[in-house]
Amino acid sequence: MGPRTTPELLDREDELARLTEEAALAAAGSARVVLVEGPAGIGKTSLVQHFTNGAVAYTATVLRAWCGEWERAPAFGVVRQLFRPLLAGVARDDLLSGPAGPAARVLTEDDGAEPPADAPFAVLHGLYWLCANAARRGPLILVVDDAHLADAPSLRWLRYAGRRLRGYPVLFLLTRRTSERDAPPDPLAWLATDPRCGLIRPGLLSEAGLGRLLSAALPEPPTPELVRACHQATGGNPLLARSLAMDPAGPRELSRFTSLRFAATVRGWLAGFTEAGRAFAGALAVLGECADPGLLARLAGLDLADCHRAGDHLWQLGLLRPGLPLRWSHPLLREVVYEQLGPRQRDDWHRRAATLLHDDGAPLEQVCAHLRQAAPAADPWTVSLLCGAATQATGRGAPDVAADYLARALAEPPPAAERVEVLVRHGLAATFVSPAAGIEHLLGVLPEIADPPTRLRVAVALSETLTGQGREPEAIEVLGRAADELAATEPDVARILRGRWLMMSVDHTAAHRAEVLATDGAALPCATPGERVGLVALAHGKALYNAPAAETAALAARALRATPVAELANPLHTSSVAALTWADELDLAAHYSDQAIAGARRTHAILGLGLHLALRAQVSLFAGKLAEAELFAGQADELVPEELAGFQRFIQLGVHGSVLLDQGRAAEAEELLHSLAVPVTRTVIGAEFHQAVLARIRIERGEVRAGLTELLAVGEVMRTAGHDNPVAVPWRAWAVRAQLLLDEHTAAVRLAEEAVELARRWGTARAIGTAQGLLGLATGDLTLLAEATGLLAGAPVELARALLDTGALQADRGDLPAARSTLRRALETADRCGAGGLAAAARDRLAAAGGRCPTRPAAGIPALSQSERRVVELAACGYTNRRIAAELHLTLRTVETHLSTSYRKLGIRSRAELPGQAG
Repeated sequence: MGPRTTPELLDREDELARLTEEAALAAAGSARVVLVEGPAGIGKTSLVQHFTNGAVAYTATVLRAWCGEWERAPAFGVVRQLFRPLLAGVARDDLLSGPAGPAARVLTEDDGAEPPADAPFAVLHGLYWLCANAARRGPLILVVDDAHLADAPSLRWLRYAGRRLRGYPVLFLLTRRTSERDAPPDPLAWLATDPRCGLIRPGLLSEAGLGRLLSAALPEPPTPELVRACHQATGGNPLLARSLAMDPAGPRELSRFTSLRFAATVRGWLAGFTEAGRAFAGALAVLGECADPGLLARLAGLDLADCHRAGDHLWQLGLLRPGLPLRWSHPLLREVVYEQLGPRQRDDWHRRAATLLHDDGAPLEQVCAHLRQAAPAADPWTVSLLCGAATQATGRGAPDVAADYLARALAEPPPAAERVEVLVRHGLAATFVSPAAGIEHLLGVLPEIADPPTRLRVAVALSETLTGQGREPEAIEVLGRAADELAATEPDVARILRGRWLMMSVDHTAAHRAEVLATDGAALPCATPGERVGLVALAHGKALYNAPAAETAALAARALRATPVAELANPLHTSSVAALTWADELDLAAHYSDQAIAGARRTHAILGLGLHLALRAQVSLFAGKLAEAELFAGQADELVPEELAGFQRFIQLGVHGSVLLDQGRAAEAEELLHSLAVPVTRTVIGAEFHQAVLARIRIERGEVRAGLTELLAVGEVMRTAGHDNPVAVPWRAWAVRAQLLLDEHTAAVRLAEEAVELARRWGTARAIGTAQGLLGLATGDLTLLAEATGLLAGAPVELARALLDTGALQADRGDLPAARSTLRRALETADRCGAGGLAAAARDRLAAAGGRCPTRPAAGIPALSQSERRVVELAACGYTNRRIAAELHLTLRTVETHLSTSYRKLGIRSRAELPGQAG
C-alpha cells in the first residue's frame, strides 16, 4: 500500500445541491429530516462531512455523533455526543431551563436525583425542548453518522423531536448503511412515512470520477485499463475500488471482486502486520474506539511505545482516522478485524476491557458494554455492575436499555438472594419495549414477591400493561387477587389496589352497579392514600353508572380536597375532574385541574400533564370557550407520544376531536383521530368516547348510515357496561340526529325519550336541556325546544345548537319573523363561544329565512381568539416568544403566528405597543 491520501469529493454535485436546498428550508423555520443512505463505502460520510464543513458551517451550528456497535449500549449515547459540546458553554442553564430540565439527566453524570415521574416521556420532552432552545440561537444541524447503529433511546428521541420541531430551524442529517444484514428490523423505517423527511442516495462513481480517485490514491497514475476494470468490478463504489487497486492481487482477480473481497484484503493486510500491530488492531476492534492509548496498550499487552508505533503504522495505511480518540477510518474495517478474533479471545478481551475500564473509573455503561459481550460466568460482580447500569438507564428514561442490562444479569445468573429483585426490575422495564414479554415475566414473579410496596408497584404496572394489550379481565383479576392477599397485613396498600380494581371494573362491566349506587360515599373516610383512591373510584363509578350528579360531584370534590396538591398530578385524579365537569361544576373542575397542571409541570410528569390538559380542554369545551379548549388540547397533543396506547390517548384525541368538530373543522378532526397508532380496544370508556367522535365525523361528512351504525355499536357496549351517564359519551344525541336525517323518526323518538329519562336521573340542566331539545326536535314540539333553551343558559354550545334547531323548525312552519329572531340568537351564541360549524349553519339558515347576518368584530381585543389573547397577555407582560412557548407548551411557530395575527387585529406593528392594548 502507498501513503495515505484524502481524495476530493467526486460526482456529488447533485447531492450537495439537494443538501443545500434542505438546509435552506430548515434555516427558514421548516424543520427537516434528511437520510443519506447507501451501501458501505459509497461515500455517505464524506458527502455529509464535505457539506457541513463548507459554507453551511458559517451560518449554522453543527453538532455531530458517530455510531458504532458499542454506541448501541449506552442510553442516549448518540444524544450525549450531539449535545454535550453545546452544554460546555456559558449558556448551559439557559438551554436546560423550563421544560428542558429533565434533559439534564441524560447529559450529566449525576444520577443521585430522583427520576422524574414518567421518566421515559419526560426525558424525551426535555430533550425536545433542549433542541428547541438551542435552535432559537440560530440554525442547527444535527449529524448522526451510521444512524442504523444508534442506541434505541436516541432513535426514539429523533422520532419524537423530528415530528414536533415544526417552526424551528433544525436539520437532522442522518446516514445509514443499506445491506441485507441491517434490513430486518429497520430502526429508521418511520422516516419513510414522514412528510418532512428527504431521502438522498449517493450514486456510484462514474468511470472518470473513479479514475480521479485512483490517481489521488495510488503512487503512480492508473492505466485506463485498470480504471475500467476497477469500475466494472466494483460498480464505482469508492471504498471497494480503492482497496482493490491497492491490493497487489486485485488486478489479477477483478472478475471475482465483491465486498467480500474487501474483507479478504483487510485480512491480508493483517497477516503482514507485526505481532504488535495485530494485537493493536484486535484491541481497538474490541474497544470500538479509544481516547486513551495507555488503556489500549494494557488491553493489547503492549508497552506504550509499541502501541504508538502500531497506531502510526495503521494511520499511514489509511486504516485509522487522525487524532484522538483512536478510531477506524471505516466501520467495515473494525467489523472485519473483530470477526478475525476467535470467540474465546473476544470473550477474554471483553472481560479484561471491562475490568480495566472499571479500575480507571470509566462510566458504568461503558464497562457494561463489554460485560454484555462476555459469556455468562455466575459472577456476582458482573451482576452488580449490570444492575447498577440498569438503575442508571431507568433514571435516564431508557427502560428498554435497562431491560437489556437486566436480561444479561439474569443470564449470568444472579445470586439466589437477588434473583426475585432482578426478575421484578426486568419485568417492569420490559413492559415499555415489549409489553407481552413484560407481562409474562411479571405474572411469573408476582407470587414470589414478599415486599408489599413492590407487590403494589408490580400489580399496578401489570394491570396497566394488560389493559393496554386488551386483556382487561386479567388486569382486574391481578388487582383483586393482590388486594385480597395484602388485606390482613397491609390494609392501606390493599385499599389502593381495591380502589384501582373497582375503577377498572366499573370501566368494563356492570357487575358492581348495584353496590356502587347503594354505597353512601359521604360516610367513607378519606385520610389515607388508600381511602382516597377508594373514594375516587366510587365517584368514578357513580358518574358512569349515572347516580345523581349532585351526589357524584360531592364525592369527587371531597376526594380532591383531601388529596395533597403534590399528588393531584397523578392521572388517577382526572376521573374526579371529569365527574365534576359532567356534573357542571365547571369552576371547581377548572380549579383542581389548573392545580394539577401546575404540579405536573413542576415535576415534569408528562403523562399526567397531558391527561390533565385534555380534561382541562373538556372543562373549557363545556363552558363554551372553544378557543381556550383548543389551546389546552393542542398542548396535550404536543406532549403525548403518538404510539401511546390506552385510556389517555383515547381521551386526548376524543376531546380535541370534539373541539374541532364544534369549531366546524371536521377534516382536521378526522385527520387527528386517525393518528391513533394502536388498534382501538372496545371495552374501555375512553375507546368508546374516541369511537363516538369518529362516528360523528362520519355523519358530518355525509356517511350518515355508517356513522349511525357505529354510534349504536358504541351504545351497545356502554349499555352492557352499565354506563348510562348521558354526558360522559353523548352518543344518543348524535344517533338521534342521524336517525332523523335518515327519516327513522320512530327510532329517534324512542332514543330521545330514553335520553330524557337518563338525563333527569343525572339531574343537570345541561343533560336535561340537551335531551329535551332532542325530543323536541324528534317530535317537532316547539314547547319542548323552548324549555330546552331555557335550561341551557350555562351550556353555550348546546344552547346554540338548540336555538338553531328551534329556528329551523320555526322557518319550516312559515313563522319567519320568529325564526329570524331565534337564528340571530343562535348565531350570536355560536360566534361568542367559537362554534364555527354552528355559526355557519345559523348564517345559512338566517339568510334562507330572509334575515341579515351580523358580522363579527374585525379588529380590537374582541376579535382575538382565547388562545391569541393568552399569548398577547404573556407578551404584554414581557415574556419572550421562547418563554411563551415554554409556558403554554406551544411550538415557536405557533406563538409567532398568534402574535402576527394579533398585531393585525389590534392595528399595531410590534410587541412594544402591546401593554396599552392588552389591558
